[in-house]
Amino acid sequence: MPGNQFNTIDDIHIGAENSIRLSLAALFLALDTALDKAVIQNDPHAQDSPGQLRILIYMCRCAYAHNVLAQSWETRGNYARQLSIKLPGISLELDLSRFNGTHFEINQIGGYSQLFRIKDTSRTCLPLTNRFYRRAPQGIYSARG
Repeated sequence: MPGNQFNTIDDIHIGAENSIRLSLAALFLALDTALDKAVIQNDPHAQDSPGQLRILIYMCRCAYAHNVLAQSWETRGNYARQLSIKLPGISLELDLSRFNGTHFEINQIGGYSQLFRIKDTSRTCLPLTNRFYRRAPQGIYSARG
């Protein structure tokens, strides 16, 4: 590597962990933006599962927005609440009030496999006619530049 930035196995691990963190931040930001563009409102009072999934995505985005490499939950006010999300492939019970001020960990939302189900389920909420999004060749939705 240029500049001898990765001299030890620990350097490589830290670099890999930071790459994962940056990828997760980008994913949560993209999901949140896509749902906003599709006019799927973030309602902290939502009682239905799709609405609560929207809350979870927003709260995860916020955790990364405060510090992308040292994420922490900010679940205050109307967001300090119980979520009960029951959707095809997703069964998730979370008490967001317990997380406020704590470090965000992917296992708190069910791990990486649950994250992929969250991403896929969120994507189904987006209208295919939304001009902001197009179908990429590998089946991934991406924003037009």
